[in-house]
Amino acid sequence: MEQEENEHTAADWRELASEVEHVVTDQAVRAWRYHSLIRAGFTASQAEMVATDADIDIHWLIDLTRKGCPQGTACRIAGVEPPQWDLTKTLAAV
Repeated sequence: MEQEENEHTAADWRELASEVEHVVTDQAVRAWRYHSLIRAGFTASQAEMVATDADIDIHWLIDLTRKGCPQGTACRIAGVEPPQWDLTKTLAAV
């Protein structure tokens, strides 16, 4: 009886493979988004926040910066708020 509980069907393996593929794909897409944003001049913090939000079109965001919009402003336009510690550093520098 215990052996039957440990056996997996082909359908089980296909489902598991599909889940793994989905996770790997998601990670690859986030990594690509992150590195694209870094290359466009965004900070690591900004790139991380934007890369993990699939609702933000990074092509549009990068295009804003190419037209002269500062990266921080572009992030705020996209609805990405900086972490509190970033805001504190920014205010301290003023």
